[in-house]
Amino acid sequence: MHEAPLFYDRQLQVVTLGGTISFRREVPITSQDTWHEEVGEDGFLVRAIIHWPAGTNGLVAIRITQKGYQVVPKPPTPTSEGCQSWVALDSCVESFHIGRECKATDEIAVHVDNHDAGWPHAPSVIIEYKSKGEPKD
Repeated sequence: MHEAPLFYDRQLQVVTLGGTISFRREVPITSQDTWHEEVGEDGFLVRAIIHWPAGTNGLVAIRITQKGYQVVPKPPTPTSEGCQSWVALDSCVESFHIGRECKATDEIAVHVDNHDAGWPHAPSVIIEYKSKGEPKD
């Protein structure tokens, strides 16, 4: 699902369309699922907002990629310590900065790994993006 609010960037003097891509689906007990969606517009990925429902107890891990490149959580670098390839929390909503350029055809993939042997879970992920508009006269 896409929504498109307008933004005006005073410094660049351009009007930008913004939007969101929403993902939500129940992931069965001890299984993995990947949800795919194209951005649809050239621009910038701003952030990801992830909701882990109560009861996930850190057993539902999420990773987000853009064209196969991991954007959430930030990928480890040679100098980083403690970086993770997945994020797993419980009963919360967290925002993760992305700040990457994107093309309309870039595929965003949300990878969900439910390690819970007792319950299915349905986390929600929203990706916010801005697309460049025409320069303002």
